[in-house]
Amino acid sequence: MLAHYPGKGARTRPTLAESRSRAWLLPLLRPLAPAYARLGLGFQGLEVRSLPELLSAITAFQEGRSRLILAFRHAYGDEPQLLSWALDSRLPGLAREAGKPLKKKPHAAFIHGYEVPLWSGPLVRFLLPRTGALPVHHSRLDQAGLRRIREALRDGPHPLALAPEGQVSYRSRSLPRIEEGAARLGFWCAQELEAQGRPEAVQILPLGIYYRYEPRDLAKLSALLAEVEADCGLAARGESGLAGIVERSEVLADALLAKAEAWYQGMHGFRPSKGAASRRERLVALLEAALGVAEACLGLHPEGDMINRVYRIRASAWERIYPPGALPGKARGRRRDLARALADRAAGEAFFAMSHMELVDLAWYLGAEPLGPQAPFDLVVERVYDLADLASRLGGGKFTDRPNRIRKTAILTAAPALELRSELGHWRQDKRAACESVTARLGQAFITTLKEHNHG
Repeated sequence: MLAHYPGKGARTRPTLAESRSRAWLLPLLRPLAPAYARLGLGFQGLEVRSLPELLSAITAFQEGRSRLILAFRHAYGDEPQLLSWALDSRLPGLAREAGKPLKKKPHAAFIHGYEVPLWSGPLVRFLLPRTGALPVHHSRLDQAGLRRIREALRDGPHPLALAPEGQVSYRSRSLPRIEEGAARLGFWCAQELEAQGRPEAVQILPLGIYYRYEPRDLAKLSALLAEVEADCGLAARGESGLAGIVERSEVLADALLAKAEAWYQGMHGFRPSKGAASRRERLVALLEAALGVAEACLGLHPEGDMINRVYRIRASAWERIYPPGALPGKARGRRRDLARALADRAAGEAFFAMSHMELVDLAWYLGAEPLGPQAPFDLVVERVYDLADLASRLGGGKFTDRPNRIRKTAILTAAPALELRSELGHWRQDKRAACESVTARLGQAFITTLKEHNHG
């Protein structure tokens, strides 16, 4: 159950192809999407709701009347693959059934963290740039990357797709945080179009994504929980009904927090909260300690909130694992080049620093409030997944080790698009306030797409 970072030393940084969708590749990928969604990701199906809003935005883009940002929730991790499946394979048929056929098969150019090709492997490194995906840095200003993204939004053949949450947020029924990147990109595009005398609108289409899990997999959920209980040394318990799983998960949550506090106390001198501190207060203190250990290892000073500190740690660690430029020589006979040995050591310490960062990456988002005995099945699944993931990350695991055992149906809901050309006056007067206003409306649109699930 518990996974670990491998210590493989410093590595040569891979070079990505030019970010441009290849006309020959997309037709090859489209027929594979349903099988991959079902067999690789565990989806039983996909429901597209608010179809008129989605078709209206895509049609306006294809007819040259708008430039379009598809802003999607990112609570689970599989949303880019899911949205690609919806656009490339499902939407054309749904449009024909609705009597509003599209001019051509839709596709989107996704923005992804620059580190994704580093941890995901050769196949993803091959596919991402050839499907038009664009990398972005979270922790530093990347003028070249931003220029490519702005050009793709202004002139590219496909809408731009991005997650305003910045990264996976692990919270499907709430919106823990949202960044201003979508609004800023939209205003830049609107300003550039106006300067060129072009009439296109600039739209941000909010896309809510929710997974409805299969209640018939209750026994699988109980078995997963039992595995984590065993990993943590908890006595086996027989309650396998939904209420029993909720009760067991609360016991496990307290046990995991206590084990984490004890480990950081023994290894790094952490002082657990005393007295009547709440679970959330204890967790925040623990995460502060974990970030401090990672930052000390990498020579970083604390700057920004916890998630921005996570971004900086992640970027610094990957710079050590995949240092820019050529690596020193590996060895001469039995002797190792000292420069290479030090690069390998730096990479090894970066892996350990990332184990602390990975813990915070998940645990900052965790709901500390206990679930009630009548909690809906979807929410209970996510809580058990979170606890299994937390146990894994305490042992050095990472996001790719997160469980994905329970069958699910994806629900994609579009909210009305936000139009930015009409707000350029506000942008010129106060750029910060204009971005904050649009971002707040985008966040409220996401919350609106969740109302039916939160009352389910």
